[in-house]
Amino acid sequence: MKLEHDCVRDILIWVENNVPIGNPRYTDDLIDEMKDKWGKGEVIYCVALLDEASLLDGGAVIQGGTIVINQINMGRPQILRQYS
Repeated sequence: MKLEHDCVRDILIWVENNVPIGNPRYTDDLIDEMKDKWGKGEVIYCVALLDEASLLDGGAVIQGGTIVINQINMGRPQILRQYS
């Protein structure tokens, strides 16, 4: 699957605006809000890669068949700037 940089940017913006610290959200919420622009597979692929790159804290923790997103890991602001 090809990495869609616009999808990555949209996910980071969504997480920043919708996932307060200490209050994780399920990927299903993200997928539902982005369904008009991105497919489920694209979103999950990008979330998994963002977790692997440590840009999401807990982004690929699977619970009950869905990925739980906790928050953006703000430890790498120079990488986040690329997508804004």
